[in-house]
Amino acid sequence: MKSILIAEGHPIVRLGVSSIIQHLLDPVNIVEADDLNQVVRQLAQTRFELLILDINIPGGNNLQMIKTIRLCQPGIKILIFSAQDQLRYGLNYLQAGANGYLGKNASGKEIENAINTLLNSPAK
Repeated sequence: MKSILIAEGHPIVRLGVSSIIQHLLDPVNIVEADDLNQVVRQLAQTRFELLILDINIPGGNNLQMIKTIRLCQPGIKILIFSAQDQLRYGLNYLQAGANGYLGKNASGKEIENAINTLLNSPAK
């Protein structure tokens, strides 16, 4: 069973992403966090294949959080899921160690494709 951590400050966005994942993967273990401290605690307790991370999560909002996450679980796939402009921020987060960057205006199909691509790709 795949384990996915959704790190997002807005409950309605977590619910929507969780719903897409449950439809896509069955069975799946989905854990939610609403700030970076919860992310770190969850990473210390459970091994996850994928982290879906909002760059504006409380306590985060910087490139350093990618390094913090990689120290906790080096092999985790990180999909940045953000309302911030992909052209302006995407490359910086990819260079910092994220595996993908997706805008929150993405369709459900685009979210599914991103999740499938990362879950089926080799570790960085």
